[in-house]
Amino acid sequence: MSTSTSSSSPAVRAVRTALAVSGAISLIVGLLILLWPGRTAEVAVGITESVKAGETDSVRRSV
Repeated sequence: MSTSTSSSSPAVRAVRTALAVSGAISLIVGLLILLWPGRTAEVAVGITESVKAGETDSVRRSV
């Protein structure tokens, strides 16, 4: 089994990149929750409401 990263397949690199990006996003969100819990909750509720509103609009359009 090879341990060199230069010859890893594109699929492996894609998975590693996805894990690195999701880890970085999780770290940032965790720090925001730790430092500004109230404001972070407000933003999360706003995002959730806008997503739900978008789902409702798409259901109306498909009917």
